[in-house]
Amino acid sequence: MKLKSSLRKTSWIIVALLLLQCSNSRESYPYIRGFSHYLRNEQKIDITSVNETIFYILPLHSCAPCAYRNVTMLENLGNCKLLKIITVGAAEDNEMALRVSKLCANNTCLQDSSQTIFSYETGLGKPLLIHIKQGEVVHYIYVTDFKIPEVTDYLKSTY
Repeated sequence: MKLKSSLRKTSWIIVALLLLQCSNSRESYPYIRGFSHYLRNEQKIDITSVNETIFYILPLHSCAPCAYRNVTMLENLGNCKLLKIITVGAAEDNEMALRVSKLCANNTCLQDSSQTIFSYETGLGKPLLIHIKQGEVVHYIYVTDFKIPEVTDYLKSTY
């Protein structure tokens, strides 16, 4: 009787570990439905048809120092072919507006000047990187100031 109970517990542990491994094979961005609706409705992009794109959602209005650090990092990266920058809101000063303009001249940029992304459940607060491959999220990072080196390395690894 003890052996059956032990085998049953072991079986459940193995099943749980297998399920955990399968669920971790792709990252689970909790707001993918809202982000997908936003892309489809506002940017006219069907996420299921995206072969491979890294979306970098960059709020320009929330925290000026944060926006400056993110723009500086993106400027220093050069041209990443997979990168699509979505600027949200308007730059708070002329210098930032000029830098964002130059950044968008050298990269693919989409604009959300009326900040409609906030009408969708996307979890956006800080800048956000979402890597989509064959319609699925393969990686995402909420870009806090401390994560900028990690984001830089991640983007460079996709060149």
